[in-house]
Formats: sequence, structure tokens, C-alpha cells
Amino acid sequence: MRARHDGTVLHVVSRDPVPDGVRELLDGLTWEWEQCGPGDDFADAMLRAACPALPGDGCGAPAIVIGLRRRTAEGRLNLGHTAERVLLEAPCPVVTVKCS
Repeated sequence: MRARHDGTVLHVVSRDPVPDGVRELLDGLTWEWEQCGPGDDFADAMLRAACPALPGDGCGAPAIVIGLRRRTAEGRLNLGHTAERVLLEAPCPVVTVKCS
């Protein structure tokens, strides 16, 4: 895990609270968990976490990692609004992983 190797802060943006067992997986890392509510803009939260709007800071994250879910046949051409916004607006590399 890059965050463990580089000593960077892992900032997780999720719609859910920290799941059971995750704290043990993140042991030894510096990490923050941000839970978004139903009315929050998830893409904005991810971009803000990676690139704080502080003068001169630029993008603080070495990368953004997003999970993609399987889509229906009609939705395969569309990544989803959140993923599309993050991919297009992020000033740092974006890595996608397949969610199980």
C-alpha cells in the first residue's frame, strides 16, 4: 500500500461509517474517515479531500482511488456521475478498482 510505504495520510470518503475490521487493516497508517450524508455531493467531497482549497497547496494527494461497481447493460457506457466527475476534474492521477 502506497500510503504505508510513503507515510502519506490516507483520507477515505465514504457513504458508510467505518466497517468492522477496517481499523485493523489500517493499523500503522495515518488515516481519516469522512462520512458523507445523503444530501452531500460525493464527488466534491473526494476532490476536496485530495486537493484542499488552500492558497498555494495545489493537490496534496499523490492519487485518488475510486471503486467502480458493475453496471446494468444500459449503464455500461456511463461510468456514473460521481466517477466521471472525479476522473475529469481531479488534478492528480485517479486509480479505479473493481468493487466486489
